[in-house]
Amino acid sequence: MVISHPLQTTRGRGGSSAGAVKASGFTYFTVMMVVVIMGAGLAAIGTVWHQAARREKERELLFVGGEFRRAIGRYFEGSPGGPQFPKSLDDLLLDKRLPVVSRHLRKVYVDPMTGTRDWGLVKDPAGAIVGVYSKAVGKPLKTGKFNEEDKAFDAAVAYADWKFVYGTGSLAAASSGIQGAGLPSALEPATEAPAVPLAPPTDTTSQREDPAREARRPGCEKQREKDNAACAATGPADMQNPGAIGCAASVAGRFAACLEGGSG
Repeated sequence: MVISHPLQTTRGRGGSSAGAVKASGFTYFTVMMVVVIMGAGLAAIGTVWHQAARREKERELLFVGGEFRRAIGRYFEGSPGGPQFPKSLDDLLLDKRLPVVSRHLRKVYVDPMTGTRDWGLVKDPAGAIVGVYSKAVGKPLKTGKFNEEDKAFDAAVAYADWKFVYGTGSLAAASSGIQGAGLPSALEPATEAPAVPLAPPTDTTSQREDPAREARRPGCEKQREKDNAACAATGPADMQNPGAIGCAASVAGRFAACLEGGSG
């Protein structure tokens, strides 16, 4: 019969315990390294995804801002009795200044950068709206390769500098004499006068004091009624019927020319 020595048994057990501790420590270190590497990878992926999402929102902002700019332009050019800018964005949805109701904008779009309809408004000295901008905080990722009408955005240092103003693509023009409500441009004001056409005064008393103009008014108004009736026959003046929108704008132009003594 072989009898194991107690010292040998103790040594054997001690060696096994030490090996287990070493293996356990190595496994723990390996797991921690894997966790760190995975965390760094996920952080990098998150950064890339966030920037991609932000760039997509910027593209949407450029589209929506262009829609506002074009709608303001249609409202301005189709004004009866002289060019006028809208007093509110809702004026672009339902323009009742002419017998044929016009819809220059399908809806007041949500600002893709803020997720709200709280747009910054660029106004002329009379308080009428000539453009819009986003109130989002931060510097745009896009810094070049803009369309011609947005070329001035190359110099933007904040989203508020992307001012979608009708009549000019100049940031400097929008900053000089025409300011966004509550949030001035981040650029230095320009020394030249703003290129944005200003809304005429609402008081037309001085125009009505012209006897020759007032003598022509009844005939001009009668012709305008006939022209509006012809436009109405083409259908509603909305985004689905651009021909009717152009017709209404032409009527306004002919009426103004008639009052001034032109052929209309």
